[in-house]
Amino acid sequence: MDTVGFIVVLVLYLVILVVGILAARLTKKQNATDTSMSMVAGRRLPVFVGICTMTATTIGGGYMLGTSESIVQSGLIWTVPPFAIMLGLGIGGLVFARKMRDANYLTMLDPIYERTGHTMVVLTYFTAMLADLFWSASILASLGHTLSVLLDVSPQITVTVSAAVAAFYTFFGQMISVAYTDVIQLIFTVVGMVLALPFLFTNEKLNGSAIVSDPEWLGNPSTLPIVPYIDFWLAMVFGTIPWQEYFQRVLALRSSFDAVTMSLVGGFGSFLVALPPMFIGAAALHADWNGTVHGDFNASRDASLVLPLVIYNFTPKAVGVIGLAAIAAAVMSSVDSVLLSASSMFAHNVYRNLLRKKASERETVLVQRVAIVVVAVISTLMALVTVSIFKMFTLAADVVYVITFPLLVGVLFFPHCNTYGALPAFLLALSLRLGAGEVDFLPAFIPYGDLPFRTMAMLLSLLVNLTFSTLAWWLFAKSRAIPLRFDVLRCFHVFQPDEKARADDDDDSVVANGSALLRDDKDAE
Repeated sequence: MDTVGFIVVLVLYLVILVVGILAARLTKKQNATDTSMSMVAGRRLPVFVGICTMTATTIGGGYMLGTSESIVQSGLIWTVPPFAIMLGLGIGGLVFARKMRDANYLTMLDPIYERTGHTMVVLTYFTAMLADLFWSASILASLGHTLSVLLDVSPQITVTVSAAVAAFYTFFGQMISVAYTDVIQLIFTVVGMVLALPFLFTNEKLNGSAIVSDPEWLGNPSTLPIVPYIDFWLAMVFGTIPWQEYFQRVLALRSSFDAVTMSLVGGFGSFLVALPPMFIGAAALHADWNGTVHGDFNASRDASLVLPLVIYNFTPKAVGVIGLAAIAAAVMSSVDSVLLSASSMFAHNVYRNLLRKKASERETVLVQRVAIVVVAVISTLMALVTVSIFKMFTLAADVVYVITFPLLVGVLFFPHCNTYGALPAFLLALSLRLGAGEVDFLPAFIPYGDLPFRTMAMLLSLLVNLTFSTLAWWLFAKSRAIPLRFDVLRCFHVFQPDEKARADDDDDSVVANGSALLRDDKDAE
């Protein structure tokens, strides 16, 4: 075991733990409900902390190691996530953040519940949790690769210990602890990358000049399949938006203006942090590994290890240790966000709104804490069997782009969205995406060829949702062609007097408490 590396990682973890515990103590001094504090920091998060936690969450180890891996395997032209995520967060801020923050939701699932009720909340929760697990598996796997290089111990140990540390401070401090530890982790990450770059640029064995003279690292655009490439770009851009990790930060800020600012600045910050991994991936293609500790390393064969091994072998010992600790810090900043995200949605949207509606604030927070432990265990187990960091990272974005994104668009921007449209749209999108398969994970059963299967599935899902929702609204609420007793999904009901008073006179229906309400009850059956 590398003693110096062990000490540096130990100090890093201790600092993160102390900050997390101190931040948790702040929750006892805030005048906010238990769930509001645990899930959205009492809606008092400063915009600077929001920018830091958004950036830190985005640049998890899967993002950084996956960037270098993609440069080596496919070139810059296929290394889409850093560019797409920056654009996606910008669009999220300009289009979605203000609407979500002004509504004072607690989770991303709240508007889905308002429009479509419990059925879609449960289905969407499991979809979102699946995406969270894919993402957390990718980042924990990247941590295992990194610390196994630094400490010369098995990835199983490093992954398990790191997940336990993240679960510990998230368990006690929830959103406050996650936000403020993210600030520390982002500082570690940026300092580590900045320290390593000068030594990497000047190391003769990396042959940095070859990056300019030999553009192999850029990729070959002549062989680029245009339609699948555009499809991949769209999936990564819009697949960045419908994540609870993102909206949790949006909803924790003090105002919608802060939420927009955080999205724009945080997106740009995440792109800047991806630049060092891009250079390291390019340099690895021409590196001379002879005489290094890993002299037989083949970058093309073991691309997922490129980032930690280049930093470890081509910088001075102290700088290499700090650089690898920086990657570990980036991973921790994303792991805690996944734990908080999945547990918040389960406690608030599934447990309190569906399973036990009379649950108290304290009981809900307790359930959230139990969920944190459960998600940590599942994420750790998945990380130990992950094949490709980059594939897991992109598959997570696929899931939310095809299924969650069109549903979120529908409930936020289409006033008549209901379960009659959302449910068949969900099932269609799921079937179409599963039909495309995934290398090393799932065999394909729909021969798409070069068709943009992700975007096709997303657009068809949105179209089905809007079409069937409008039809159901017209049949049950507008024309009253079908009596309400046949509303088997219980989407529509007659206004009560207080509901009428709140209704907008210009609308034919409104949505509240998971039901599309009828505008007038005189003809209802």
